[in-house]
Amino acid sequence: MCKKCLFLGMVLVLGGRVLAQNAKVLEFEVGYLNPKDIKGGMIYSGKYGLVVDERVDISLGLDFFHSSYTEETTVEFGETGRVGYETRVRALDYSAYLLPLSINATVRFPLEPPLGLFAGAGFAYQFLFSKVKNYQEDLSETQRFRGTGWIFRGGIEYSLGSRSSLIAEAFYDLGKVSRNLDKTPDGLPRWDEVNLGGFGFRGGLKVELYRY
Repeated sequence: MCKKCLFLGMVLVLGGRVLAQNAKVLEFEVGYLNPKDIKGGMIYSGKYGLVVDERVDISLGLDFFHSSYTEETTVEFGETGRVGYETRVRALDYSAYLLPLSINATVRFPLEPPLGLFAGAGFAYQFLFSKVKNYQEDLSETQRFRGTGWIFRGGIEYSLGSRSSLIAEAFYDLGKVSRNLDKTPDGLPRWDEVNLGGFGFRGGLKVELYRY
């Protein structure tokens, strides 16, 4: 069975369990990620899952990461009256969007109230979309990559109330995405690969929801 089919099957099974449970956990976070092969940028994260017990949560996660950069050079300096200026030329625009869909497990370690620690890991199927605009060559291209990876995290939790907490964490995205290219003249498979490995940090709000 292919990894993609296995992952989607796990998502469906876990999703069914989430809908069947009474106790839910909901998390929203904002932070920064610095992948190896992509310029660092902001990441927005959300998780929704079930509370197994007072120590363990299992959840589905969806992240949105975006980074961009431009290549610009100064070609001329000038002055008007007492105001100086410089003339700049833009050669390249680049944008990258990463969407990891993950299954996560989190274990919590209470300390002295209201503080606690937690650690977790998640298996992710990741989609990367990149757009390049080369003004010098008048070329524009959108590239699509996909692949699997792991997300490891650990952090601290500060309880606001009986069901809400502030959370702050460091995490590491371990994974690669790729896209297939035409075979070489010798008939060998060929592909582009992007290494997403990198550290990040984020913080946000965790809420536990119960139905009675």
